[in-house]
Amino acid sequence: MIISHELRDQSYPGGDMQPLFQEYQTRCEGLVIFTFGADELWYARRDQPIRKCKPYKITPVDTTGAGDSFRAGIVYGLLHSWDDESTVDFASAVAACVCLSAPHALNAPGLEGVLAFMKERKHAKA
Repeated sequence: MIISHELRDQSYPGGDMQPLFQEYQTRCEGLVIFTFGADELWYARRDQPIRKCKPYKITPVDTTGAGDSFRAGIVYGLLHSWDDESTVDFASAVAACVCLSAPHALNAPGLEGVLAFMKERKHAKA
């Protein structure tokens, strides 16, 4: 379950995110992720402490499609049975790579490009 900051801002304006995240954890079977745009995201499964991941530091050209790209990266990691940390890290890299060019549909990197991006950059864990 991936909940964007846009959805939370619309559905829960001014709400405390920690109890809301814990409510999602209680009700969802799998991985729960709250994104906060360029700020660190939260992720965990039921009965786990919240883990945090800082997005890759980039200067975006265009952020259109970043959320969809992040979700695609999560699906890719889950389909390959990666651990949650690796999956979230990869999805963050996919979203960052997509934000570095426009139009994204024509210029988005393939798997090798994303992996090279991840290797080139140090990704600070929260």
